[in-house]
Amino acid sequence: MIIFGTKAGAVRHPDWFHNILEHPQVQVEVAGATLNAKATVLEGPDRDALWAQQCLERPEFAIYQARSVRKIPVIALDREI
Repeated sequence: MIIFGTKAGAVRHPDWFHNILEHPQVQVEVAGATLNAKATVLEGPDRDALWAQQCLERPEFAIYQARSVRKIPVIALDREI
């Protein structure tokens, strides 16, 4: 799973992003199920490719980035069994 810390283009990252940095072991609710996962903030070409794809699928994400001076984080959530 991939999540994006847009906060609609706000100047600051969303609070949950700071929590993930401190505690990357997370629980995610998907379709009524609770899953354990490890959050990893993506950088470089991996981040950029996923961000570009998201902007193609959801053009408002490009607007969020245009509103903000910060680089919007892209986070991978890898399921742990």
